[in-house]
Amino acid sequence: EGNKALSNATRSASAAITQPLPANAGMFDRLMNAGLKASAIRADEEAESKLLEAIKEAKKLLAQSDQLIAARLALADVYLHQEKYIQAGALYQQCLNMARGQYGSESREYAHALHGAASVAFHQGKIGKAEPLIKEAIEIRKKLLDQRAHELGESYIIKGVVAGAKGWSEEAHSDLQQGLEILEASPGTRSLDLADALRETALFYHSIGKRARSRDYFERSYSIKDKSVNFEQPPKIQGCIRFKWEDGSPRSQEF
Repeated sequence: EGNKALSNATRSASAAITQPLPANAGMFDRLMNAGLKASAIRADEEAESKLLEAIKEAKKLLAQSDQLIAARLALADVYLHQEKYIQAGALYQQCLNMARGQYGSESREYAHALHGAASVAFHQGKIGKAEPLIKEAIEIRKKLLDQRAHELGESYIIKGVVAGAKGWSEEAHSDLQQGLEILEASPGTRSLDLADALRETALFYHSIGKRARSRDYFERSYSIKDKSVNFEQPPKIQGCIRFKWEDGSPRSQEF
């Protein structure tokens, strides 16, 4: 029963926050839960520390593949938040191979690794590499998940920004709007994912000259981040909110 609870609890940061661990949860379960909670609020240093400990704990337990995959995927997500693309990419690649062997190439874990690898490729400017990865991730997630699932919304956002980078504005608009619709309907405990999606959408509209629409999405993103800031708590507890000063951002213009 403990392993079943672990499997459910490690699927997302939302689950880690909303689902309590059983009283008999082992050390790996506790470290994973703490790491996912920290990741959800972008307390990235704390998340990284707990997830690295979780990986070490999994290796002590004869390196069970399911535990290593869960911990490495979660750690890769943290590195992606931190824009540590080399580290994130290496972990996602490991997880692609492990998840394919452990769960098959149409599993939730494999789709997670595909989505992450696509995100890394996009941010490294490797658009041609990102496109097939995110398309495969979406097809798997559409088969496995509810059509309003948070993870599917995130994949539509990446598919949209990839399309935008290729100059396919209509496809980008459609994917971004679909992704935002899903994320806005069910942000749950992961509202900062929505803030990031709004920012990516703002950047796309700025790139095609729709400045007023871009400004609106920037402001909506800032509004979510503003509510997440708590200056009375250190980043380890409250999380770290990154405001990126970039072309088209109203905050950049203010400065």
